[in-house]
Amino acid sequence: MTVQIYLAKLDFCASYITLKAGRCIACSVLMAALILLLRRTVLKDSTFGRGIIWCLLIPALFVGKLRFFYESRMGVRLFFWWHNISLGIPWVRVVYMTGLLVSGIFFLYRRRKLRSFTRRLRRGELAGNRVLFCDISVSPFATGLFRPRIVVPETLCWELSEEELQMLLLHERTHIRLGHLWIYLLWDILRIVLWPNPLIHFCTRHFRQDMEDICDRITIQRSGERAREYGGFLLRSLRLQQADLAAAHNSVTLSGGDGYRDIKARLEKVEGFCPYKRVRVAGMCLAAALVLSGLIFGLHRASYPRYSEMEDIALYSMDGRTRLIDSESSPELAEAITIEPERILVDSKVMNRLLEKKHITSQTFVLSFGTFYKVPGVGGGGNAVFIDYGPKLSAPDILEVPYIDASKSWENWLYRNLL
Repeated sequence: MTVQIYLAKLDFCASYITLKAGRCIACSVLMAALILLLRRTVLKDSTFGRGIIWCLLIPALFVGKLRFFYESRMGVRLFFWWHNISLGIPWVRVVYMTGLLVSGIFFLYRRRKLRSFTRRLRRGELAGNRVLFCDISVSPFATGLFRPRIVVPETLCWELSEEELQMLLLHERTHIRLGHLWIYLLWDILRIVLWPNPLIHFCTRHFRQDMEDICDRITIQRSGERAREYGGFLLRSLRLQQADLAAAHNSVTLSGGDGYRDIKARLEKVEGFCPYKRVRVAGMCLAAALVLSGLIFGLHRASYPRYSEMEDIALYSMDGRTRLIDSESSPELAEAITIEPERILVDSKVMNRLLEKKHITSQTFVLSFGTFYKVPGVGGGGNAVFIDYGPKLSAPDILEVPYIDASKSWENWLYRNLL
């Protein structure tokens, strides 16, 4: 019985998560399509604009509990079918949760593999900077969230000049300074949560290209080098390394692309470099942060809270499947039952009249109270006690039923606050 109860609770969690995730995925498809359109049209010549526009994917994670899906005619017509599917078809939530779990495990495996790889590398100094040296020909990359490290293949140390090595290290330090390691982590989380969205995976290549374009432009301006010289350095570095970047997953690399087209497009953008004004870029970032914060705040205000308390109480059959009476449709039930800490008081006279009125002959019930819901139609938990009413004529005037408040359990806390 205990196993069945826990399986039912897991099924509820899976249903609720799948319900919210489905709406987020649908929104992310629209956002990804909009981003691809904007970066090809309006923002085609704006390096920083193409990078900032990817922030539009973040609000897609906050649309799962919008009141719009339940309280507007359009929302109900367009999206309520997903409510019925996610709650009514078990294999749908099984598929989503399995994909979520597999994606998360694969992501953690890659990060652990990269960490093991970097721990075996030789530490040293290069052009006055602490780096890690590797003996395989990969693209230089930066890795590590809290203690970033730059990994450089030894072959480049022998082939590049002192000035080019300084440029290489400046490029990787710029990635770290811009927070790209954390941004790539957020991107991976988006890919895990929204894994059924094919556009998210398709956009990864374009996303990394835009981050590299920003890094290139800042590096050129900070180094004081001309664009042609920087492009020559990139081309020379890429020729000295292999295209296999398997060791550099979840990191930012110097190559930033996986093929000839990516490298060609990147070099063309470097060739067309023009100086930028830092104040203008800072203003764009600030405006984007304000818009993003406003969107998330607005979505929060337009959504249901983490949980909503339900004031009604209800009598169910002993199997818990059939609702016999509830206080919403029968206010007399609230008069018959008094809920106190650790005990329930049942007024037999009022209860007798109510049972006769509803033509209910059963003598045992399940009383549900103190419940809450996450979104309409999706309950979260509460209290339930068994009432053995016995023969109506022999029941005491006030029947006392003790109980333990289940709403204070760790499971209900999880349901209320974490899901």
